[in-house]
Amino acid sequence: MKIALISDIHSNLEALTAVVKSAKEAGAQSFFCLGDIVGYGANPNECIELLSALDLSGAVLGNHDIASLNGDFSRFGTEHGAHAIKWTADNLKPASRAFLEKYMNAPNFYPGLDFAAFHGGPQNPYWQYIFPDRPAAEIAGNFSKVDYRTIFVGHSHLQFRFISGEKNIYNPGSVGQSRNGDPRAHYMIFDSESKKCMFLTAEYDISAAAEKIKKAGLSLFLAQRLFLGI
Repeated sequence: MKIALISDIHSNLEALTAVVKSAKEAGAQSFFCLGDIVGYGANPNECIELLSALDLSGAVLGNHDIASLNGDFSRFGTEHGAHAIKWTADNLKPASRAFLEKYMNAPNFYPGLDFAAFHGGPQNPYWQYIFPDRPAAEIAGNFSKVDYRTIFVGHSHLQFRFISGEKNIYNPGSVGQSRNGDPRAHYMIFDSESKKCMFLTAEYDISAAAEKIKKAGLSLFLAQRLFLGI
């Protein structure tokens, strides 16, 4: 089965719509979400509605998702981030909240799919950053107790593959807020039979997503960064 791995959507409906279309055209039969469905962008409810209509193999929540549910905004270090997640929590519909709550206690290990999945990492599934430019021994050490050869993470918004012995650690990149200098939406497709992964991107209407952020009264920086991929 071909599974599209998507992460860090951040309430960007235009980007998510483009990725879903692109993934289906590339042969994806199912989707798996690595968290941060909401936060930063202006369409949290619409993104959740779109995800609800997909064939999801599973999902884990990210730090923005959890904060929108429990109201703990204390760990957001930037004013624009804290304001956006507060706005999101205030604007979530009951159905959207129920969708997120369904995945609050989702596992990180999926024997049926033969992979492990974290938004952050094993030490902290919500907040741990795995960066590809860190020392190899450090990255490998983070996953030393994870007994899967295929591991997916999100949170950094960076698309990468790291090989540690027989383990392959992948980040599909961010659907809704790229930070690698490429403003397109990023995702990947995993073939559960061959274990091969393919990194992909999708063009989307950045201007429309940015205009919605402005109209919602969210930080202008959150709109501007979409054009720059930062």
